Amino acid sequence: MATAIADGLDWNLVRTFNAVVRSGSLAAAARELGFAHPTVARHIQMLEESLGLVLFDRTSHGLTLNEAGQRLTDAAIEMRRSALAFESASEAVRVAPPSVVRITVADMLCDLVPNLLAPGLDGKPGQSLLADNISVELNVTNQNLNLLQRDADIAIRLARPNQQELVARRVGELPMAAFATPNYLEEVGPLTDHTVSQHRFIDGISQHNFQSAAHSIGWPFSDDQIAFKSDSLVGQRAAMLAGLGIAGLPRYCVEGTNAVAIDDKPESRVALEVWIIARPELRNNVRYKAVFDALGSQLHEQLGQFSDAAS
Repeated sequence: MATAIADGLDWNLVRTFNAVVRSGSLAAAARELGFAHPTVARHIQMLEESLGLVLFDRTSHGLTLNEAGQRLTDAAIEMRRSALAFESASEAVRVAPPSVVRITVADMLCDLVPNLLAPGLDGKPGQSLLADNISVELNVTNQNLNLLQRDADIAIRLARPNQQELVARRVGELPMAAFATPNYLEEVGPLTDHTVSQHRFIDGISQHNFQSAAHSIGWPFSDDQIAFKSDSLVGQRAAMLAGLGIAGLPRYCVEGTNAVAIDDKPESRVALEVWIIARPELRNNVRYKAVFDALGSQLHEQLGQFSDAAS
């Protein structure tokens, strides 16, 4: 009987079970998998019927994993790992190599990537990091796309990934500072611990990262002091250069402008960790690995130059 169940078990149902356990609800699993809510519910019902087990308790608040479901969770996770390993091996033996490398990058770093992929860095002669017949799709987003679900091949992020299956390398730090134009500072005055309430600031819409950082170093400002909001680094930089207020920006992106770095206090010298991350099957794909390694090395070199310039 056990053999018959194993032979007839649909991996897609186990995959859905994994997603429900991992995300905590049918609705969240549906969003993760890109399925309709009824499809996820039907998959769970079909899995329970095929196993002859009830895996969840149905309550008014939704599904709760019961003892039988908990006992099967580790095996389901192992099946997922095996499926990923199978996919990785299949990519390694394909005759036709991939023609597109999909890179997702945080907004703060997006200006760096095209230059790093070019035939030379900073005008120096050299070979392109891209092999023949390979092109790049660059997705600029501050959302952490799911590489394990194949949303992208390589990610460049400002934090270490939580998913241990991913290939990850720390490539350096991105120096940050608060910037304003000389005209703005002449109009409003210098930024000090005692004058914060007099100033205008520039920050994001979805997240107030600059406000949080400023608070941590002793420059707390309120929401009504945020004169301009944009989730775009280009938008924040343009607003700062237009004199709308003070913005927290990477030091590299204001080079060649008249912006003034406000870093009189040591704790204002902030640097964000930069990581390059890839799907696990990269280990078995020569072309992806070549792009990953070369891009990581170029990022490490470039970020090192930024850090030297900021010190």
